[in-house]
Amino acid sequence: MEEILTDLPSGFLDELDISQQQKSILIAQINRFNLLKDKEVKNKGLIIDAQGRIVLPEGTLIHGMRRRSANLELIENIAKTGILTGQAIGIPEDSETFYCADFFRVPQSIAMEEYELPDRMGFTPFDSGKSSMAFIIQPSQELEDLLSYDCYKDGTPESDITKTFISHVPIKDKTLASSILYGIPSNGISGIVIGDKLLENKEMVKFVAKSFPNCYITSKNGYIIYDPSCCI
Repeated sequence: MEEILTDLPSGFLDELDISQQQKSILIAQINRFNLLKDKEVKNKGLIIDAQGRIVLPEGTLIHGMRRRSANLELIENIAKTGILTGQAIGIPEDSETFYCADFFRVPQSIAMEEYELPDRMGFTPFDSGKSSMAFIIQPSQELEDLLSYDCYKDGTPESDITKTFISHVPIKDKTLASSILYGIPSNGISGIVIGDKLLENKEMVKFVAKSFPNCYITSKNGYIIYDPSCCI
């Protein structure tokens, strides 16, 4: 059983020297994360449209490796731990959402191929560039408590608390993004999107499937490459 923390983990970078109250809230969220990572998260099901493309349900979160090349070490680390705020591994925050992991949010159910971010110029999480990859987190009951600590939400005690950690939210339309205090464990990941160029690397695709055996893998257009529910 995971040890219940009473202080921030070793190596965590508290770069803003948060208050004792904030520290208690963050520690509670880390304990929530740790308890969840050993449980079954029932968000691995696929919704396929008439064209055979994956449909992203409303509230789906997407974490893209923007401006970074996917590599074996990074993929392995996410498979072991999940998607974390950089400060959890000693990396200073390079944006405004301190102590949080950043995601795009799907505001309404839509085919993956049709999903766009009109006010986030210059980047799409489903980029076809050199080595792009994105992680999909579909909503589920098991994730609700953890995801309630989101500074893009309004009018809840959890969202109000999370706002005290950040300077401001960088995306104006709050329906298009989420920043989750501390992060989401790897068992909360539903699927992985692999860019066109990276798909040419068959060994990398095999490594991703082995690292995330319970997650589907898809092209940026939403066509299934690997489905863990089938025999491959």
